[in-house]
Amino acid sequence: FLADHPEFDLDYLPAYHPELNPVDRLWKVLRTEATTNRYFPALDTLWQGIRAQQRRWSRHKIISVCSVT
Repeated sequence: FLADHPEFDLDYLPAYHPELNPVDRLWKVLRTEATTNRYFPALDTLWQGIRAQQRRWSRHKIISVCSVT
C-alpha cells in the first residue's frame, strides 16, 4: 500500500508511551482524583467511586485532559 501511495508517511511510536495515548492520561487523572486518600472495602465500591468521579467531570475537562500539547 505504501509503495503505491507515497503521500502517506508512517510514524512509529513506542509500544507504551502514556504521553501519546489520551486514554492513559485520562485514566491517570481519573484514578488519582477518585482514589487518593480513600479506602474502598471492596472492588465494587472502588468502581462506584471511579464512576462517581467520572460523572463529576465536565466535557471541557475531559477534552482538556485528552488533548495533546
